[in-house]
Amino acid sequence: MVPPVRLFSRKKKDADLEELPPEAAAIVEQLRDVFPDAAISVDEPVEVNVQDVLKDAGLGGGDRISQLERLAKLHEQGALTDAEFEAEKARVLGEG
Repeated sequence: MVPPVRLFSRKKKDADLEELPPEAAAIVEQLRDVFPDAAISVDEPVEVNVQDVLKDAGLGGGDRISQLERLAKLHEQGALTDAEFEAEKARVLGEG
């Protein structure tokens, strides 16, 4: 079972990069590059259950190969961290 993941965000206008974790700061920086005139605000941390995200993404059933393919795609898209990907892959393969 994968524990809930904390997604960091803070409800502030034009988020201060120094107050954000590196992953969030990198995303804000990318958004600023693409949308230089946009005000970027983020919310307070929220708990996210990776199992629920995967279920919503269609990883709740099906054969192991298709589940692994979908996991790999989510990982490539940045929706899953390396650790989340490895944990879910182990779960699908019955190793977790």
